[in-house]
Amino acid sequence: MRPGPVAVTAQSGGRAQSALISVPTISAVVREVTLTSSVDTIVVRGRTAQLSATPIDAQGRPIAGRQVRWQADAPTIATIDAAGTLTATSSGRVTITAEVDGVRGQLALLVVIMDLENVQQI
Repeated sequence: MRPGPVAVTAQSGGRAQSALISVPTISAVVREVTLTSSVDTIVVRGRTAQLSATPIDAQGRPIAGRQVRWQADAPTIATIDAAGTLTATSSGRVTITAEVDGVRGQLALLVVIMDLENVQQI
């Protein structure tokens, strides 16, 4: 049965009665959250990488339209905003967590800050 209005009719003893009921939309339950990044390593201070989080249901299908809450475990190394944009601030490892409906997924990234102004061509 699809979500939306449905007419239900009951008959008994030659009499019929109808009612209009609404079938609710059943939201898919998030089973896991997978994270992907546009890069594996960030090498320039202030450089950004776009991360994405995909909630997955019990059948392994992606679920669209869910709000993601982002968090970096080491904000002195990298920060992440509400849109999933990660900004490098210093060298080190950072684990990014994305949470959807109470289910969390994580992605570890390496930030290596290099002073590109002092790099010499060989």
